[in-house]
Amino acid sequence: MSAGLRTRPSAETFPLDDLVTMARTGVIRVPSFQRGLRWTRSDVVALFDSVLRGYPIGSLLFWKREGWLEEVVTLGPLRIDAPAGTAYYVVDGQQRITALAAALSEQGENDQRFQVGYDLDEDRFIPRPARARETYIPAHVLFDLSALLSWFRDRPQIADGFDAAAAVSKTLRDLRVPAYVVSQDDEEVLRDIFDRMNNSGKKLTRSEVFGALHNMGGVGGADPLTVMAEAVDARTRFGRVGDGLAMQVVLARRGPDVMREIRNEFDPSAQGRDAFAATEEQGQAYARATDALALAVEFLQNDARVPDVQLLPYQYLLVALARFFAHHPRPTPRSRRLLRRWFWRGVAAGPVISKGNTTGASRSLNRAVDLTDEAASTINLLRVVELPSQPAYPDVNPFKTNSAASRALLCAMWAAKPQSLDVFRDNDPADLSTFLQDTSAVDLALPLAAQRNAQDHRMDAGNRILVVDKIDRESVLLDTLQNLPVTVAGDAILASHLLTRADVVDLQGSSATRAIVGRSVRLQELLTDFLDEMCEWDQEDSPDLTLFTLDDVDPARTELARGPG
Repeated sequence: MSAGLRTRPSAETFPLDDLVTMARTGVIRVPSFQRGLRWTRSDVVALFDSVLRGYPIGSLLFWKREGWLEEVVTLGPLRIDAPAGTAYYVVDGQQRITALAAALSEQGENDQRFQVGYDLDEDRFIPRPARARETYIPAHVLFDLSALLSWFRDRPQIADGFDAAAAVSKTLRDLRVPAYVVSQDDEEVLRDIFDRMNNSGKKLTRSEVFGALHNMGGVGGADPLTVMAEAVDARTRFGRVGDGLAMQVVLARRGPDVMREIRNEFDPSAQGRDAFAATEEQGQAYARATDALALAVEFLQNDARVPDVQLLPYQYLLVALARFFAHHPRPTPRSRRLLRRWFWRGVAAGPVISKGNTTGASRSLNRAVDLTDEAASTINLLRVVELPSQPAYPDVNPFKTNSAASRALLCAMWAAKPQSLDVFRDNDPADLSTFLQDTSAVDLALPLAAQRNAQDHRMDAGNRILVVDKIDRESVLLDTLQNLPVTVAGDAILASHLLTRADVVDLQGSSATRAIVGRSVRLQELLTDFLDEMCEWDQEDSPDLTLFTLDDVDPARTELARGPG
């Protein structure tokens, strides 16, 4: 049983300006057992709205102790060189303190979750609008009185709004946040407090527990799963995978059952792992899993034509792919082609490959990877995803960006190279990743027709167009399409989106349903052609024979090379 607190917590109040300064200078830090950030931009806006309305925003709990010199302390998007000295570790209130410190610091503008500000016309805090507004003042400008004066000095046309902005600025700067401060050297006591405080409400996810248990940096160290996910994104620009997926890759590389007990994962005597895992150091495990995930992602981008994590149909397929690349990092061109078939056949079949259970499907696929035999691995994976008697094609309708079928369609649409709506510029592959860094796939697939025109077909795929242009997305999209020049270039733009001039006319009037239904048929054909190309249903699935030593042929290998039948 751990000891209790030596002294009772002291009750203090901190001016918001002091809290922000403490965060910017590395005095406020996050202990290793804290969960990652869960708040979205809407949560941050709601917090600032509460401050503006004078609502209580709750108290904080700090663990006060001596902190050591750290090269980089992370607090949301803030990266701070932290000196040695007294530090305040956030035991409760991490989401709130991070939201306040990040949104009120210019560096926080690098993360869209903290891009919030005050709008003079609406008299409230709002997310940063997609289209610049003179009346929108970023929170970090509002909080700094000298910056606010400069802001209005540069915008004399809105000078009459200064008094209102100054009043909101004063409300922020006058805010005092209550906090309990615990002085205690024993980290286990704080872990116990943290655990008890989180026994109700939102429970820690499995990946959060894993990250806290197996953090290598000690107090204030970054979550290793977060570091892993960010490293892969920096290398591939695939978008940041979730910590849960990163954890599964770490586990899958070391053993096929990703649902095994995680608390003793790095104990040499733990069960359920491959033999090599017993002697592998923890740091090696994270580094090698990072490399494996990056190789798998690069395969998806270059071979399987999945350009971004938000268009990934099934995450468990990526986990199995990472296990394959962990043990076969340089597969032959033939193996890569077979892997592409396997991946897209798996998408077409869906989790039905394990009777609808994605956990069971993940186990089956991970077990199919032979750690020492690349050829056997590719054939085993293909056998788990049984070749259907007739090719399987997901229905494009209804269209939902969180469904595997719709994400497969988005991959097919992007592979068809939709042109920019700007006739002077082609879409670049980097456009998609850049766009999705700041938004979601929901905003990628814009509706074409107004709901009143679309009737019962508003959820059809034919009513969605893939657009990554930095156009005024608040305007009517059809106006942009209607105004395309009547030239070969203009017609080519429409055709790249499977649209015709007649469709654009129909979508603006009472015949929108006709255009949507017709375009849905064309999109279904596009997806069918894409899957035919990726899956190669009627091709022989024999492995690369160069992987075999034919001088001393193993009969079992001979059967494997022949394939089924």
